[in-house]
Amino acid sequence: MSRVIRFERQAAILSEDWDKLISYMTVSEQVGQMLMPDIRQWNGKVTTTVHDGLKDIIHDQDLGGLILFDKNIVDTRQVTTFTHTLQTEAGDIPMFLGIDQEGGVIKRIPGGTNLPGQMALGATGDTTLAEAAGKLTGEELNALGLNINFAPVLDINSNPDNPIIGMRSFGSNADLVTRLGLATIKGLRQSNVIAAVKHFPGHGDTMVDSHLGMPVLTHDLQRLNSVELKPFRAAIENGVEMIMTAHIAFPAIDNEHVTSLKDGSSVPIPATLSHKVLNGLLREEMGYEGLIISDAFTMKAIAEHFGENKAVERAVSAGVDIILMPKDSAAAHQTLVNAVKSGKIPDETIHASVKRILELKAKYGLFERSQTLAQKLTEINGIIGSKQHRAVEQEIAERAVTVLASREGVLPDQIQQGDRVVILAAEEEQAKQIEKQLKLASKSLSLKTEISVIGQGKTNEAVAKADYVILASYQFRNVASQFGWNAYQTLIDAMNSRNQRYTLLSLGNPYEMIYLQNVRSALAVYGKQEPNTTAGINVLVGKKEAGGILPVKME
Repeated sequence: MSRVIRFERQAAILSEDWDKLISYMTVSEQVGQMLMPDIRQWNGKVTTTVHDGLKDIIHDQDLGGLILFDKNIVDTRQVTTFTHTLQTEAGDIPMFLGIDQEGGVIKRIPGGTNLPGQMALGATGDTTLAEAAGKLTGEELNALGLNINFAPVLDINSNPDNPIIGMRSFGSNADLVTRLGLATIKGLRQSNVIAAVKHFPGHGDTMVDSHLGMPVLTHDLQRLNSVELKPFRAAIENGVEMIMTAHIAFPAIDNEHVTSLKDGSSVPIPATLSHKVLNGLLREEMGYEGLIISDAFTMKAIAEHFGENKAVERAVSAGVDIILMPKDSAAAHQTLVNAVKSGKIPDETIHASVKRILELKAKYGLFERSQTLAQKLTEINGIIGSKQHRAVEQEIAERAVTVLASREGVLPDQIQQGDRVVILAAEEEQAKQIEKQLKLASKSLSLKTEISVIGQGKTNEAVAKADYVILASYQFRNVASQFGWNAYQTLIDAMNSRNQRYTLLSLGNPYEMIYLQNVRSALAVYGKQEPNTTAGINVLVGKKEAGGILPVKME
């Protein structure tokens, strides 16, 4: 880059004249801004530092952003150093550095405040807590050098058989999801982190995981407007700046079909590739002016059926500003360069996307690189997993605990002095975690504890001798109706016949009462993380009350 061009680019950045800056950018640089690959591995090794291979990728493709995963993260000092070095490598245009930090089951930061998850927040129904959750998450991400959080999830989980959203959603009520979603966005914004809400137009009522196949949502426009689109419309009205598309077909909006490269069948166009969905619905009808980012291009709903190069070209033509996680980022970059140079994609389309990207980077202060790495490393200890953040985490977990079943209609069965308690779980590690927390919470009760794995060893004998049984259930990433409920029903029937005290402890999607009969005592805690399970145990030993309200319908 000549001295004159460098000077002019710097002048354009200082004056925030993005049209001028774009005029000094090559086509390669422009389309590079529109790519956000993952960098989990290079040459068979996990990527945790800015090595020569990563430098080559950044410069050869003029990348505008990267998404980080847990493989890229060792600890807080390492990731802070990593993100700082990435920004140094980026040149005069800083990078979007994003991560999935939804809380609950989707978390990335070791030692960070990972929170009890969105459905736990849904059970509290408290917008103040949702805003606090967004704010503290943003503070921790910002301290680590991350500027985009792919959250909150605005999907309305109205289908118990949804295999991928479930407790990642605030609940099944559109108004609840809208209220808590807006509060979370507000909290992230207060911490100077961009909220990328997902998955537009809505992934909540599907029975297929778009990581594995192509979901099709057949609802008409009236239903979509009253349910799925409601939180997204409210987010747009409240200035949300980034929306992630879903790899889901919505025939009520776009009924175009193409021939699948996978098997030659006729497949519908998913929202990510649909001009009618992204331009017609999202931009024109809903009035959205912010950035549109795709969901991951490595997901099979896209990768198998359309072929990556054609899908990348089609997504940008449909209105996507940033392609997230192309399978082959070098090929995706070259595809877009070729499409622009051949006229398949007009210059105006690219310029509009790049301008939106540069404007948002400036709005969130990414061009202002004032802090040194030493300053950042000094500050993170007081922010990541701080006492104040942990207090919010604990309050959400405690207020979320929900009675699903009770003999008297108020309390689950209580653990009593001297009880022999058997803890049953699908995994030994989960049972051990619950046992550890029970011992900490019940030091004055002189309990005898024993753990057992459902379906292994002498489970029935152990349960028969127990005074109290904690039966842990965890259902997530599968279709609820196809879960192995029979083993649970057999145990519940046996305990009922002996009139034993017990609690079915729901650690995942809280749909047990649809599939199990005659449950006399049950609690939902909406996650198997320590804050969730500790909160549930404290209710069982009488230290806390369960005040959560079930945020999903049992039907």
